[in-house]
Amino acid sequence: MKNIPKTIYLQIGKDCPTDDGEDFNKLYGVTWCAERINENDIEFELKLSDEDLYILRQIRNYFGENDAAVFNHIAFSVIDKIIKSQLK
Repeated sequence: MKNIPKTIYLQIGKDCPTDDGEDFNKLYGVTWCAERINENDIEFELKLSDEDLYILRQIRNYFGENDAAVFNHIAFSVIDKIIKSQLK
């Protein structure tokens, strides 16, 4: 896959508190961007394993480049899996 950003920013909402007492799993509407938008965006270094890259390539090949909404949804699911595995 081309142009995968090396760093992304999880956008939790500009008014969301970021103290240690907050639970990321209780947030809703979290999205991401290749650029920082808000001061409290969470910087995340994207590390894709060979397996993850293979899965993303297969998804892209199956849905094609024109079905961006489906691809983005599935890609976000893969990214979510990576985040959860790195936070353990």
